[in-house]
Amino acid sequence: MDSYNDLKLKLLEINSDLSELTQKGASIPGATKSALSEWTRSCRKLQQQLSEETLRIAVVGTIKSGKSTFMNSLLGGDYLKRGAGVVTSIVTRIHHGPYPAARLFFKSWDEINQDITQALRLVPLAQQLFAHDKFDIRDTQSRETIRELLDSLPVDQLVSNGNRNLNTVLITNYLNGYERVMDVMAEQNIIKKFENDRFFDHWQYVGDDSLAVYLKDMQLQLNSNSIDSDIELADCQGSDSPNPLHMAMIQDYLQEAHLIIYVVSSRTGLREADIKFLSIIRKMGLSSTVQLVINADISEHDSLSDLHKLVEQITSELALLIPEPQHYTFSTLLHLFKSLEGSLTEKDRMRLDQWNQQAELADYSKTEYQRFQKHLRLRIVRKRYHMMLKNQVERHDIILAGMTDWIAINRELLSRDDCDISKIVNGIKKQQERLVQIKTGIESTATGAMSKIKNDLNQAVNQFFDNVSGPQISQLIGFIRDYRVDFGKYQDKLAADGFLNTMALIFQEFKQALDTAMTQKTYPEIVNFVKGLEEKIAKELNATLDPYGCIVEQGLLDLRRDLNWLGTDGSADNSLQLFDMPDFDAVKTMVGLRLPPLAPLLEYTKRIKAEAYINAGYFSVLKMFRKIFKKHPKDRFKYSVKTIQRSVRHMKIQTEESILFEIKNYRENLKFAYLHRLVEEVTQRFSDNLMDRFRTFDSGTAEMTHHVSQLKSDKDRAIQTVIEMERIATLISEKMKHLRVHVEQSGA
Repeated sequence: MDSYNDLKLKLLEINSDLSELTQKGASIPGATKSALSEWTRSCRKLQQQLSEETLRIAVVGTIKSGKSTFMNSLLGGDYLKRGAGVVTSIVTRIHHGPYPAARLFFKSWDEINQDITQALRLVPLAQQLFAHDKFDIRDTQSRETIRELLDSLPVDQLVSNGNRNLNTVLITNYLNGYERVMDVMAEQNIIKKFENDRFFDHWQYVGDDSLAVYLKDMQLQLNSNSIDSDIELADCQGSDSPNPLHMAMIQDYLQEAHLIIYVVSSRTGLREADIKFLSIIRKMGLSSTVQLVINADISEHDSLSDLHKLVEQITSELALLIPEPQHYTFSTLLHLFKSLEGSLTEKDRMRLDQWNQQAELADYSKTEYQRFQKHLRLRIVRKRYHMMLKNQVERHDIILAGMTDWIAINRELLSRDDCDISKIVNGIKKQQERLVQIKTGIESTATGAMSKIKNDLNQAVNQFFDNVSGPQISQLIGFIRDYRVDFGKYQDKLAADGFLNTMALIFQEFKQALDTAMTQKTYPEIVNFVKGLEEKIAKELNATLDPYGCIVEQGLLDLRRDLNWLGTDGSADNSLQLFDMPDFDAVKTMVGLRLPPLAPLLEYTKRIKAEAYINAGYFSVLKMFRKIFKKHPKDRFKYSVKTIQRSVRHMKIQTEESILFEIKNYRENLKFAYLHRLVEEVTQRFSDNLMDRFRTFDSGTAEMTHHVSQLKSDKDRAIQTVIEMERIATLISEKMKHLRVHVEQSGA
């Protein structure tokens, strides 16, 4: 990590030198400043990008696998609350800072009321209690009404398939936490900070679901030597959370992450939830970014050979999902306790002493932990090289090459008499005409290429998201249409709980199944599809624009030859390799471009009017009540099932309409806010590289001639300034050569 920081500091130093060089050139009276101002702007922009770039590392795994303990051991302190609840979908982001601080981002009252209203849609009778979505948690009567409603619900409405009902749990947590947070909240999103001695006060929120539910996001700042200023560590919610929205939040973050550390507990081995989530990671094309940490519970293993057997089993199962997985086995709690040895409780000290007595296991854990840290550093350095330094070095190389040409031109103009100046200007003018043609050709070709690529992307995206011919969306719609309700399963519930409660339970189970299908199948396929499109974009742009790099360089070489400068320009030797297609990941990082998130897709129920399909069956029940009442019990059930079937049909129709509406929005966002912008940004950066090589010769010949005539009274001082600039440019060039060698070695 230190080597990267050194390289980054050297590049920032070069950036500062280049910026000062442009300012020195601008100080020459009458100097052509159009190119200089553009280079100055480019230097400032590159400096800002270097300062803002962040490498994101996601830590994921199932609940109770030891993710937070792993993070604490990595950070060298007990900073994260271990064993936090599973109701909230917060991704805890951790950055380096001068002192410990926690920033808690609270939801607004509107966001809270929307959450509760959304949950109420899936609770029986709630639609009649709160018409027109007017629920407000700040209203005392509304809270009391909801509590009474929840207390009246049968057990089947509170527990489903062995799990507590997500909607009733969410509402209950909001109600239970209201009194404690009401004074903190506001109409807008607010941020509450806990700093220095109050840092650990934030645990009261993350350790209590009734408070955590009010949080939208959380960021921790730690003064730890284990985390650099440009790294973000993210502790993600358990991947086996019963709420598909939590999975969606994790998947959205993984799209931003550059490395994924997956934690598996040695107590359980690979569980079904691990297999499912690792399958999702593979489908999303992120397998190459995964490092597996097997969190060894030393108390659970009698010997090292026993642990090895489990590791072999885990890695053999994992190999089916991730080829040749990198894995490391160590006790996260053992290494956390060792870092906290001076402040452990008596109970934890006894546990540490017991583990240290198992010397074979403890030594193995230490060796593996050191191996993990070493390899993690290497991966971080290589990722930084590909994502950050490589492109930045190339951009600075181009600016330096342009500046060197600018200095050479001005040196020649200042050292010649009027006759020679006229010949030089005429030579520049002749080549300028060709360069202008090249420039026009680049702009025209880039515009045409972007238009064609965008049209091709639109067709591909429309076809993929077509609900008839698109494989994934048609499967999703097929899932809705083919979803079958086992009405026999609900016979007793219908008799005991009534029609409304039974219908609400059916919809809850249907939504859970649909959301799971979207997170586990549909979204990973969308991500994989987009990656294929990005490869296509890179191939087409490269084929279209790459030849212009050679044309530009040849034009510049011809210009130098005509002016008899070839051989005096230090940048000419390496300039032909300056025009590679920009790295897509680097471009996306620089401009903050992200794939549209999945989470909003799961809000399709906002458009579903539950009362419409429920009432469609409910009023049928009232209408047929007398007939049903007179029938035999078997006939009563038969008629009731028909009524539920009718409601289910309405439910599926509304769900399909709502899903298609949300998918249409997602499709348009994907096209215009992501893919089109990606094409524009990559093309712009490639064009910027080419245009920066034109900056030197971008000024008119009349401006150059005027520039020289202006200097007659102060020519000696101007010549000395240019000579000094030439000396500085040579020093910068030497720095660039050394930096380039170190960067290439770091990225090897």
